Amino acid sequence: MTKEVTLKELCYYMFFGILAFAKGIGLYDGQKIFVAFLLVAGVFWMLKICLTKHTLKEWLLMGFLLLIAGLSYLNNGGDKSPVIAVMVVVGMKDIPLKRLFKVGAAIWGCTFVGTVTASLLGIWPTVELVHDKGFLGYVVRDSLGMTHPNVLHISYLVLIGYLFLAFDWKGKAIMKPILLSLLGSVYIFIYSLSYTGFLFFIAYVILIVYFNLPRKITKGEEILVQCLMPFCVLFSLVGPLVLKGRAFEIVNKMVNTRFWLSRNYLTTVKLRLLGQPMFVEGSYSIDNSYLYCLYYYGVILFACF
Repeated sequence: MTKEVTLKELCYYMFFGILAFAKGIGLYDGQKIFVAFLLVAGVFWMLKICLTKHTLKEWLLMGFLLLIAGLSYLNNGGDKSPVIAVMVVVGMKDIPLKRLFKVGAAIWGCTFVGTVTASLLGIWPTVELVHDKGFLGYVVRDSLGMTHPNVLHISYLVLIGYLFLAFDWKGKAIMKPILLSLLGSVYIFIYSLSYTGFLFFIAYVILIVYFNLPRKITKGEEILVQCLMPFCVLFSLVGPLVLKGRAFEIVNKMVNTRFWLSRNYLTTVKLRLLGQPMFVEGSYSIDNSYLYCLYYYGVILFACF
C-alpha cells in the first residue's frame, strides 16, 4: 500500500466517511438531514468514478448494477439502501482496503463513542424498551443513543471489526485488544441485553484467536471460512422451512423467534425480481438481513450480492 493518498482515493474516503458519520450518529433514511448527507456523499462518489479509469466491461457492469438498484429503489417504496450498497461496491476500484478500514475505524469510533457518551450524559436522546429476555424476565434495555438496543451492540461489533481489520495485531500483541474489546462488549451488553449481538462478538473473537494460533492455515480451513457466508444464508432462508417440530422450536427460541418470523414471510409473501414495498399487507416484520435483502432488494440484486 502506497503512502500517498490519490485524489480519487480521497473522494471515495469522503463518500464513505460521510455515510459512516451519518449512520454513526443515528441518522436514517427518510430524514431530511440524512438525505442532505447522502447528496453530498454522492457528489464525491461521482468525482471518484470520473477520476478512475474503467474498461468497457466495467462500465457495462456498473451500469447494470446501478440500473437494477435503481429499479429496486422504485419498487421497494423508496428505500435507498440498495442504491447506496451498489455505490459502495462499484466505487471500490483502486481503493486500498487497509486504508479504508482505518478511515472507517476512525469515523465510526468517534461517532460511536461520542453518541454513547452524549447519551450517558443525558444530552442525546435514547430508546428504552421493556422486553421479556427469558430467564432474566422482563428487563429494561437502553440503546445509548442508537435507534434500538440491538443496533447498539451491532454498532459496537462493527467498530471492533473495523479495528481488527485495520490493524495487523499478531501473536501476543493481539491479546490486549481482544481483552479490551471483550470488556467493552460486556459493558455494552449491560445496556443492550442483546444476546445475538454478544454471541456474534464471541464467535468473531474465537475466529480471530483460532486463526492467530502459531501454525499454518490448511487448505481445508480456508475452504471452511469461505463456506461461512453461504451457510449463514442457507441457515437463514432454508432453515425456517426445513426444520420441523421440536428442532424448529429449539432453534427458534435460540434466535429470539426470528425463525418463526422468517417462515411466516417465506410462506405468505411472494418473491419479486426487483423488490417490493417494505410494508406488505398481511406480512410480518423482518429481523433478518438476508431475508430483508431478498424481499426488498429483489431476487436479482440479492443474487448479485
